[in-house]
Amino acid sequence: MNRAGERGLTLVELLVVMVIIGLASSLVLLNAPPSRAVVERDAMRFAASVRIALDEMVMTGAAYRLVIDATGYGYERYQGGVWKPDGVERAFQHVAFDDGVTASVEIDDAAFANARALGEGPPAETRDDEPKIIRLDPIGPPATFTMRLLSPQGAYLVTLGGDGAVTVKPDV
Repeated sequence: MNRAGERGLTLVELLVVMVIIGLASSLVLLNAPPSRAVVERDAMRFAASVRIALDEMVMTGAAYRLVIDATGYGYERYQGGVWKPDGVERAFQHVAFDDGVTASVEIDDAAFANARALGEGPPAETRDDEPKIIRLDPIGPPATFTMRLLSPQGAYLVTLGGDGAVTVKPDV
């Protein structure tokens, strides 16, 4: 029985409206800017890995070195008189920066007093396109450095200070 003046939506019409609303909301979410810039996320992730490596170094007494190139970073452990990338835990394996993020490193050479005890002399001057090697030695002061991460979204500085503190701040 059809009453005069009453009209409702059919189930098909309701489903079509829900699909349109869902598509519109997904377009809005896909075009919204990210809550955190990719370069900031990379800087925070790198700083956390350095903190973990420093803690691991203190707990185990093992010497690590951090290898940074323009596209990523990884760790190597000093074992049996040689540096080995394959003996490090999963947390210390090579990590690539996100697309569009590049890194440059400034190393404080005064912190390499224990390099000879680890089988190497002080580092020679390296070109900008060569990987930078930073020794994280459990003996003596930490190797201080500043890494600048740069992307179209901005730039961040990650610094390891002489007191072992790792800081992350925007590069203005």
